[in-house]
Amino acid sequence: MVFVSLKTQPCLVDSIYRLLENAGKPLKLEDIYAAFPGHSRPSIRGTIYKNNGKRFVRVCKGAHAVNTKATKPTKATKFRKD
Repeated sequence: MVFVSLKTQPCLVDSIYRLLENAGKPLKLEDIYAAFPGHSRPSIRGTIYKNNGKRFVRVCKGAHAVNTKATKPTKATKFRKD
């Protein structure tokens, strides 16, 4: 088992957010899984469901998009420097 430091591992939620934002349309879970082969399906699905309503919104069964009506930044984006 390989352990990766959290400081060097890119944040999965930010990566999924950028993927959905760049797509400009809702993506199905299968497309999101294919974009991140290094992560397991349960970790990707859990990340999306955990941030559902904050950063992501469920459009229909199995399809998610960026939440454009989010008012509060999450902890991950509040302190990020772009």
